[in-house]
Amino acid sequence: MKHVWICMIALLGLFASTPAEAARPAMDPEIKLHAGVSKVAAPGAYGFMVGMDSRMTRFVYLDLGAFFSPVPVGELEDAELDPQEYFRLRHTVYILPGWRIPHKQPDAITWDVLLRVGPGVTWSASMFPNDTPNHENLLQVDSSGVAGIDAYVKKGDIGLRASGKFIVTAPFYESNFSDVMFWGTQFGLEALYQF
Repeated sequence: MKHVWICMIALLGLFASTPAEAARPAMDPEIKLHAGVSKVAAPGAYGFMVGMDSRMTRFVYLDLGAFFSPVPVGELEDAELDPQEYFRLRHTVYILPGWRIPHKQPDAITWDVLLRVGPGVTWSASMFPNDTPNHENLLQVDSSGVAGIDAYVKKGDIGLRASGKFIVTAPFYESNFSDVMFWGTQFGLEALYQF
């Protein structure tokens, strides 16, 4: 009987309470489309990059993007290199959460710096002479980890974005039949449009 009274008092308290109406307006997602030139640390280094960045919270942003390096990289003649030195970064598709460094915005323009880390899919080229028949690089596709920093300056809806990324992956090295830890860097300069 004691439990029944406790349940009735709890239900009475539930129905007699006033609803909580604490709310605030939803944040603008600040979706930014960006596109521009890309440079990787390899021969045939230049390419292009595209992406879309969106605000998730006041300090967390999410960037979905890719860079591509369409110029062939040739081959290496030296057969005495370490296994990871035979690979070159070519393309990466990534999804990178970013943490915005808080600061006060000036009136005329806005700017932000974001630190990013997340997963990606990377295409790397094997430059080992035996792996490049007819001087065409063999591309391997592997999962990768990506870390980087983005900075942009914007006036109204138009702006400029600079970025740098460090990519780590493990392509398969056919000469000794094992995965090889490989890393590369990529830099980009892009125009952006926010809507």
